[in-house]
Amino acid sequence: MPLRFNLLITKALLSNSKFNNQFKIIKENVKTKICWFGIAIVLNSKKKNYKNTVTKKLNLKGIDTRPLISGNFANQPAVKLYKLKNTNNLVNADFLDKNSFFLGIHNNKITKKEIRYLTRSIYSSL
Repeated sequence: MPLRFNLLITKALLSNSKFNNQFKIIKENVKTKICWFGIAIVLNSKKKNYKNTVTKKLNLKGIDTRPLISGNFANQPAVKLYKLKNTNNLVNADFLDKNSFFLGIHNNKITKKEIRYLTRSIYSSL
């Protein structure tokens, strides 16, 4: 997907009148090159299972969501195979696991109508 689609969607989300810092969008900086197959959203709410509630609502509206970096990898069953130590206090990984997700983005040109639908769907799911 060309970067400009990602920027159009990000701009629409952050400039919406309903935006009240409910989330952050992880952005590329000079030291990183992000593959824009999705938009990384980090929810600010501390409500239990909030991410699951939001992503289920979005999925029901036809908007794809995916875990961000498979969540906290230390919680994956495969970790037991490697007998890793010190995986109990991964605060940032736990935070991202519980509060972040990717919005799936197709590689086709997105229309203004689709951006409006996506924006309305996100804000009605928060």
